[in-house]
Amino acid sequence: MILTEERGIAGGAKAMHNRFGLFLKTPDSTSSLYHSGVLAAKAQKLEVNAARAVHDMDSVHVNAPLMTVVDVPYADPTSRATNVQRVMVQARVPVDD
Repeated sequence: MILTEERGIAGGAKAMHNRFGLFLKTPDSTSSLYHSGVLAAKAQKLEVNAARAVHDMDSVHVNAPLMTVVDVPYADPTSRATNVQRVMVQARVPVDD
């Protein structure tokens, strides 16, 4: 299986793409921490901004994974409208000494 489901309570659905080492997260309103998909998306944006700040420090002692947010359009099967799902994608980073 290429995608494995990951667990967590904040930020929405999570999955790991094992072949490419990518961690994917989509914001939703089912989390008990965020009561709406909009608030979960805002938290996701703040997470990306925090990673950007770590990258801007240009320190050899502090690292953050490469990360981006992608808006993926999809067709709603119940109507003809096209919706957009925001997906945060980040590289899996090994944690060691």
